[in-house]
Amino acid sequence: MQNDPYATPVAGNYSNPSSGNSAITQGVLQQLAGTKPWVRLISVMMFIGAALLLLLGLVMGLMGGAIASASKNPMFSGGMGIGIAAVYVVMALFYIYPAVKLWKYATSIGNLLNSGTAIDLETALSHQRSFWKFVGVITLIIISLYGAIFVIAMVAGGIGALSGRN
Repeated sequence: MQNDPYATPVAGNYSNPSSGNSAITQGVLQQLAGTKPWVRLISVMMFIGAALLLLLGLVMGLMGGAIASASKNPMFSGGMGIGIAAVYVVMALFYIYPAVKLWKYATSIGNLLNSGTAIDLETALSHQRSFWKFVGVITLIIISLYGAIFVIAMVAGGIGALSGRN
């Protein structure tokens, strides 16, 4: 390739990376375009799941008080229904953040498909990274809780076995 200052400029599929408009291949855009509807679907399903959990929490809270007052079963006394309702509300809150991140990721994919700029690709990937970071942290917390429950169950079983010998 010659460096001819008098040659006609050629438009290529490249630009200055420092300008934020570096080239994004059609293959990348096609893959992200194919991903966008599925990301949006999962996001909507997570919002629906969060709404159902909030509704169930509300119903459990309202019914929990009525069941506790009408029941002679000690299991329902002490606001167990309200405790279960609180668990449902907390679970719903854990659905909302990743649903928002997936929604923003799908929106950013749409912006990228319209503009084709590296800035929009970075924004989309940032939302995707935030989603997976949240999922990873929650996964580690759940695995830790399972481990703690396992250890507590083993200790309680050992204590129960030793106390049965007397």
